[in-house]
Amino acid sequence: MHRTIAATATAAVFLSTFIGVLHADIVQVGEFDSQQFEGFEGSEMVSFKTGEIDAFGGMATMFRAGQGSKKFKILDSAYRIDPYEGDRMFVSNKSSIGLRFENGQHSIGGFFAAKARRHEVEVQFFSGDERVGTGTLITPDDKSWAWNGWHSDQEFDRVEISSNNAYLMHDAIRVMGTEVPAPGGMALMLGGMLTIARRRR
Repeated sequence: MHRTIAATATAAVFLSTFIGVLHADIVQVGEFDSQQFEGFEGSEMVSFKTGEIDAFGGMATMFRAGQGSKKFKILDSAYRIDPYEGDRMFVSNKSSIGLRFENGQHSIGGFFAAKARRHEVEVQFFSGDERVGTGTLITPDDKSWAWNGWHSDQEFDRVEISSNNAYLMHDAIRVMGTEVPAPGGMALMLGGMLTIARRRR
């Protein structure tokens, strides 16, 4: 009996290692505020196909993830869509984008819009070479901006947004190394007030 239990446990560990998926609990979260914020305002308008660019003040890099023949761009407008806030936004032009962080994170979110129609794309979360879970990013069908945010109960240091079939606009992205405040909590209300105050400046 003990041998059977031990063999089953060993097989489970081996299978988990082989698949390389940790199965974190990835949950959708409402809008939150964070000191780690990327609005692309400090970036020049550029277009690139390979290589990496700095993000979040140097604590992360953005890079091409997977296949795709189109270029990434930092623009002030695209497809009759203006930035969510400020003068710049990031556009993944039918190419998946990756964000690699220097330190582990637990939450990420931002505002996204699409060129012509509603899109549902996969968001993958990684810790090192292991995928810890997946989420779904959904954009409206009227070119308007929509918040998408996620929390993982396990740390991740890389996020990949699989947008090979979509023209996605990204803006006002933020990350946190801790769990986001509970919906309806005082901390979340304070975060919303800080966001409103920043937009009014």
